[in-house]
Amino acid sequence: MEIFKQKVTSEKLCDEYIKLSSLKGFSPAKGLINKIASNYTDLDGNFVEQFQSNGFYPRLWELFLNQLFEEESFENLNDNDRPDFHFSKDDYDFYLEASCSNSNASDIY
Repeated sequence: MEIFKQKVTSEKLCDEYIKLSSLKGFSPAKGLINKIASNYTDLDGNFVEQFQSNGFYPRLWELFLNQLFEEESFENLNDNDRPDFHFSKDDYDFYLEASCSNSNASDIY
């Protein structure tokens, strides 16, 4: 998944996405996010558009959760587009919906 290839109009780009994708100081974070995103499967088909526009923080959270459970050797079954995840490990099988409670996460900075 090419997460930093612009898919939305410039007017719709999120300020945080613009900073992450263009400022030199964020290049280490951009590289890490790009690496993590390359292993992520976009089941609903709108991940990149939302990451670049109105869903930056929730989509970043999804990437984090996916990487966390992958590193802990959970299998992501990817059998539905909702909820976000269906994980399995040993005798455990569970679904996980990634969400953010703050509608405007940029207010916290």
